[in-house]
Amino acid sequence: MNFALACQVFLASFALVSAHDTRGRRLRLPKRVKITKMDLPEFMPTEDLPEITPTEYLPTEFPSLTPDSESLELASESTSLVPSDAPSMVPSDAPSMVPSDAPSMVPSDAPSMIPSDAPSMVPSPSPTPWPDVKWAPTLNDINSPGEAPDFLFGSTLSMSKDGSIVAVLTGGFNGTVSVYEINSDGWAQIGEPIPAINNQGIQLTPDGTDLLVHGLDAQVFQFVDNAWIQVGEDIPSQSTDSSSSISDDGLTVAIGLPGATTLFSSVGSVEVYSFDGSAWNLIRTIDGDESDDRNFGRHLSLSGDGNTLSVSGRGTSSIANVYVKTYHIADTVYLLGRQDAAPNNGNYIVPSLSRDGSRLAILDPAGKVRSFKFEAAEWKEVSNGLPESFDPRVVRGSTDGTSLIMCNPNLGTVKVFALDEETWVERGEDIGDAEIVLLGRDCALSGDGSMAVASGWIMKGTADGVIGFWQAEVVADAE
Repeated sequence: MNFALACQVFLASFALVSAHDTRGRRLRLPKRVKITKMDLPEFMPTEDLPEITPTEYLPTEFPSLTPDSESLELASESTSLVPSDAPSMVPSDAPSMVPSDAPSMVPSDAPSMIPSDAPSMVPSPSPTPWPDVKWAPTLNDINSPGEAPDFLFGSTLSMSKDGSIVAVLTGGFNGTVSVYEINSDGWAQIGEPIPAINNQGIQLTPDGTDLLVHGLDAQVFQFVDNAWIQVGEDIPSQSTDSSSSISDDGLTVAIGLPGATTLFSSVGSVEVYSFDGSAWNLIRTIDGDESDDRNFGRHLSLSGDGNTLSVSGRGTSSIANVYVKTYHIADTVYLLGRQDAAPNNGNYIVPSLSRDGSRLAILDPAGKVRSFKFEAAEWKEVSNGLPESFDPRVVRGSTDGTSLIMCNPNLGTVKVFALDEETWVERGEDIGDAEIVLLGRDCALSGDGSMAVASGWIMKGTADGVIGFWQAEVVADAE
């Protein structure tokens, strides 16, 4: 017997042995592919080799050295319909292409105190409710700094996003603006008072390092080395009954110029300035419409990035609606929308725009507060739950516009509302102080809506201005 034939006989014998179990019983096996020849090395003779059909057999207890390419032990090209009980031996290199339907973590039992600025990737089945709060007065008020009572102290104020810095106007035509910062000992003035002749408004940037003072002209100051240093030159205002607003970085300022288009016209305009590092440059002018816009620019509000602007005015007819128009001003000026309200005693709409420009709160002449959200290229009103007859003097929003503070000095009352889905809900009870008269001459809210500030009078034989602060404290659930 030659060597090649001996090899094939050996393989056939091995197949016969493997076709029996450990007790020597023959196994009933399925048909397998018939092998007629073997692939042998070239040096081995292949002539006259008989065909050999190996005995059909079950798989051995050990894997073959060269497994079948179609072996069921290998993973299929597509995922199985029913997952296996055990994980795969080797995880895939890439994550699943389709996210799971349910979150991987179990939600906590208690909601967060304040919703996050950004939504979660997968919204929860129900909204996170605002917790019940009470407004607790802090022990740190700010009183007028002079020895003599100053009833004008606090007539206008502005607060930083975290509530640690507040700017306060005092005095009349020749007034000043003082800035205070909280420390372990209470409120301390930082820098010297800033002159504010014929002041028409003040506004701090969210970080409290830049301050817009709008008097006969507009000026921007920056806090450097414990002093307020003016940034650039004065920005011309040309109006004694106007408004202004500044962007978050302190580099963009909008100035309203009602009635300034022509000498004999009451149609106004708005000018937008940008600081280039050395000077304020006029970059946009938005004129009112001769046929519609009377005293355009009387009130305005600028978004944090300086790209969205809301401006109020009044129609030319005595019975025409007052309105607020909102513009996008980054590259080209175009109108985003208009909201109207019935006129009342010659008053105007006062707009308050959220820092991202997506929400707008307005105080209309009839004393009604209305809220809007910019959605699908239009302003959608979301005013359900807001008071119909509170008639506040001021309405301002939190950073994202989902909290509103409003104050009425005639009632000596301050209210704070928070948006819960599509409904506004008052947070806590009304803010008030029996010792403060006319509380609510002005008011403001911290960026997260947890701190409120309001001004009023304390009677010392005569009225003396005072600034009060309140902190939202969560009310524990009853056991």
